[in-house]
Amino acid sequence: MTNDIGAIKAYYLSMLRLEQTAGRVSIIGTVITGFSLSILTKWGLLKFYWLIFKEIITLICMALGFLFIYLFLDLKRF
Repeated sequence: MTNDIGAIKAYYLSMLRLEQTAGRVSIIGTVITGFSLSILTKWGLLKFYWLIFKEIITLICMALGFLFIYLFLDLKRF
């Protein structure tokens, strides 16, 4: 841990920039490939309870990630 304000600012700014570029694409790609693979394979989209649970958890994580990055980090600007 550090108490250096400059290092903390740089950390938050780099985390925001990383999410705005690579984060969006990777999260959306994960959801699209997950749903398409579950629809196009024998596993099915709603056939097994653990697949439904996994899809719900993925969507919740995606929503929370967007909320954290865009609400918390944008308000955290120094």
